[in-house]
Amino acid sequence: MCPPININVLPAGSSQKSIPTPVNDAISARPGCTESIMVHGLLDVAVEEYTEWQQSRVSNETFKARDVTLENCLDLMQIYEDQDPGFFVKHGVKVGAARRFVRDIGLWVKQRRQATCNDNNNLV
Repeated sequence: MCPPININVLPAGSSQKSIPTPVNDAISARPGCTESIMVHGLLDVAVEEYTEWQQSRVSNETFKARDVTLENCLDLMQIYEDQDPGFFVKHGVKVGAARRFVRDIGLWVKQRRQATCNDNNNLV
């Protein structure tokens, strides 16, 4: 059974502001990311490398998120800070791909940093 729906009706000409609904709050509130990341090297090259990493994890290599990123002059740090997969969905990226593209940047940076450290340790 569905829960009851409450509808608040204000008298005509009322000067009270409408009460925001939880749905509106959920849409307007984006979590953002409190932890910052640092991507070393050329920003557009990092987008390409990140996309290659994402593609290595799936069998379908169609990846529109990269194109949207580069067309809008975004870099991985901006995308990671915003945490807004909805931006990519609005530009035609499938929801799951958009969510993963935005969410996994921190994981990729961490793995990239560990690989660099391992390479440097092997040189010693």
